[in-house]
This record gives sequence, structure tokens and C-alpha cells, in this order.
Amino acid sequence: SSGINAEYGGHYESYCVEEFTAEIYILQHASTSKIKIGFEATVFIENIRQKVLITHMDREITTGQKAKVRLKFLQYPDIVASGAKLFMRNGRTKAMGTVSDVIKIPTRIV
Repeated sequence: SSGINAEYGGHYESYCVEEFTAEIYILQHASTSKIKIGFEATVFIENIRQKVLITHMDREITTGQKAKVRLKFLQYPDIVASGAKLFMRNGRTKAMGTVSDVIKIPTRIV
């Protein structure tokens, strides 16, 4: 489905996806270790609240840093639009960002 969403100021298409890419900014990370591939967190995107796993990232990061990441839903696919704002947390670690792209699930016609 697609539509105009005034919150994002434009036209975005939504897709049911298992994985998506995002640019995230770490607001707070309590640990001295950096956030890296394999990090799990709860993501909030509009009405979605689900656990995600970082499967790829352009660099390891900590408080005050940005990275481009690929996130995978751990429970079930969900509907995500490019341009959507997101918030992530795991304990005292908090991040915010924007969905940059969605990785469409291949359609299989039998």
C-alpha cells in the first residue's frame, strides 16, 4: 500500500519486510564496548514495537555517533516505509534514526 503521509512531508511506499536499512544516531550507550553486528534492541516505528538484530553496519559506534545499519525483525515481517522515523532501545542504550530503504521479500509464484 502507498499513500501520502504528512508526517514525513512526502510520498513513501510501505512494504511488508523482514529487513530494512536505517541511519541511526546513538543518544546514549552505557557500556564501554561499542555497538556492533549482532546487537539486539527493541525498535519503535510508528505502531511497530518489535525486536531487531543488527546484521550489517558501516562501522562500530558508541554515544554521539552515527552509522548506516541493516536491521532484521526477529519475530515476524512488518510494514515499514522508507523515510519513517525510528527509536531503538536496549536497557539504557537508546538510539534514533530514519529508515533509509526497505529490503523487499521476494515474491514466489507457484
